[in-house]
Amino acid sequence: MSGVNQIHGRVTNIKKLRKNLRFIIISMDGNRVECVDDHEESVRLSRGDFFTATGQFRRKVNSSDNEFSIETITSVCKPRTHNALSDEFVDPRRIEALRIRTIMVVAISNFFLQRNFTPVHSPIIVGDWVKGQTRAFKVEYHRGQEAYLTISTIVHHQLIQSMGYGRIFEIARLFRRNNDSSPKKLSEFTNIVIGMLNSSVEEVIAVFGEMINVIYCELRSARLREFALPAPLVFDRITFDQLLCDASTSQLSGHQLSLEVRTYMNERFPSFVWVTGFPEHTRPFYVKSSHGICDDCQLWFKGRTYLATGGVIETNPDTIALKIAAEGKDIERFRFHIDALELGVPPMANIDMGIERFLGHFFDGSQPAEFSFFPRYSGRVAP
Repeated sequence: MSGVNQIHGRVTNIKKLRKNLRFIIISMDGNRVECVDDHEESVRLSRGDFFTATGQFRRKVNSSDNEFSIETITSVCKPRTHNALSDEFVDPRRIEALRIRTIMVVAISNFFLQRNFTPVHSPIIVGDWVKGQTRAFKVEYHRGQEAYLTISTIVHHQLIQSMGYGRIFEIARLFRRNNDSSPKKLSEFTNIVIGMLNSSVEEVIAVFGEMINVIYCELRSARLREFALPAPLVFDRITFDQLLCDASTSQLSGHQLSLEVRTYMNERFPSFVWVTGFPEHTRPFYVKSSHGICDDCQLWFKGRTYLATGGVIETNPDTIALKIAAEGKDIERFRFHIDALELGVPPMANIDMGIERFLGHFFDGSQPAEFSFFPRYSGRVAP
């Protein structure tokens, strides 16, 4: 990159070298740009100010793709002075965290588009089918109509795929009120979700594992400064029963493995581990099962928490109806879903993973809220 170009961004560091000469570092679109300003009438700048300028670009010798130097700034516009609310956006770690998120989202989109997955969009405001064990945010729609913010894309993806879409993906906004939102656990978050017709758990595991490796390579090539990537990734695998046996425990809940099991996983598995074969009673009604064992999987990272869950989806409307009743739910609230299945839906599989959740655990010492542009939690709601 060379020639005169315009730059715009926030000042992350500034150092006066001598009169009418200063060294400025700004963040521009997630890139670190080093500037030398020798303009005689330069305006006053402070850390956190936003400004625009023109200058001569020159790529630094042995620099990364996201690092440039500008030899001379020929003009600087009047900055917008920052205030206390903008301080967090000036923090180099904060800037890099959002750049990491952006790299991940772009990598995910490119990965699935290159593999002929169709991007889809599920509705955010939905009917009362979301009422159940997971608490939803209630909202008012047209003329007082009762509605909710969606907690999942699973039902909508099945309906979309019943229309003939074989391989789909979505970067979806989801909302859950199960616990008070906090920097460690957001009630408003982003999921990457995929659905595939005529697929198995094995294909789900293979595709998602490949996607995570691509994300890792993209982040490694970005040469991060504020965040340290974990060691090269390893994907192990173990069944639910074998995991309980090896951990010397009889705990049977598949929703949340016990502390003893997670401690064992953290000691044995250095990176990722796929857990398969969960008991039927521990999984949602839409998961396909056989002889009491579910055809699904969970992806765990160092035993800390599971990051992704997925598997083969039950498409038999009679079986779905029985499972809904067994969970004590009103079947009429899922009537549109059952009606779609009765039209005939091929075997399908899906998997989903929270983007903020993934990054918050992937980088040691991080929290999911760091990787959200506008995180909302108790005591902090963005304007």
